Amino acid sequence: MELALVLAWWAVRLLTRRISGDEIRRGVAPWDCGFGGLNAHMQYTSASFSQPLRRIFAPVWEVREEIPQNGAETLKYRPVRYKLEIAERSWRGVYAPIAAWVESAARQVTRLQTGNLRVYIAYPFFTLLLGVAGG
Repeated sequence: MELALVLAWWAVRLLTRRISGDEIRRGVAPWDCGFGGLNAHMQYTSASFSQPLRRIFAPVWEVREEIPQNGAETLKYRPVRYKLEIAERSWRGVYAPIAAWVESAARQVTRLQTGNLRVYIAYPFFTLLLGVAGG
């Protein structure tokens, strides 16, 4: 049984060596998809790194992307300027109205702050009177 496995392994190795024509080459650069050496234009940017997340969350986020067209020559290698704005759709519909209401309530409360010490002393006094009268 072991002899059969050894013979099968040896036959596969012999066949693969004959089909490929040579051994594994050492010291040779691996195939690089035809791009050659890497340079600054091939680097990942933050926008390209986050692009899969933007696709997944597109129904939740409002994505506005701007690449100004300044002529074909300037955009040949890279955009001169790039603008990306991401906003949540739920912020405008849910959180912005709540924040506006809280801000409005806070402005109403600031009317109590007059800066007059006598008024500040009067607040707890009248609160105590209301507590005694009500209880």
